[in-house]
Amino acid sequence: MNDLYRQVVSLSFFAKGAAATVGVLIIHAAFRVLEKTLPRRFGRADARYKVRKLIVFSGYFSILLFLAFLFEDRLGRLSFAFGIAGAGVAIALQDVLASIAGAFSIGFSKLYAVGHRVQIGDTRGDVIDIGLL
Repeated sequence: MNDLYRQVVSLSFFAKGAAATVGVLIIHAAFRVLEKTLPRRFGRADARYKVRKLIVFSGYFSILLFLAFLFEDRLGRLSFAFGIAGAGVAIALQDVLASIAGAFSIGFSKLYAVGHRVQIGDTRGDVIDIGLL
């Protein structure tokens, strides 16, 4: 493992960019195959939906971990800049962040589920998906 780490650290920025592109495409393709095949093994529609969502979020998390591992030596130097940029983004995107927090709250509290009928004001509808926004 140390040899692999040393080889990754010694790559040029261009080589890391190429490796990142190839790696992200491979990870994306693998999780797309999982997303298409794995939910078929579950009989209930709500179980298939939850498995599909878990696979999608796991794919995004895997890509982030891969990129963090690949660019770890460069990210360490940029931590302060990322902190300042993150604070700016948090202030600028308060509504979006509130929507994401609300999606996690709804998703984990089981208050609403796919298929429920809801009414907000005079508008009625069915829950067809619970997304981040």
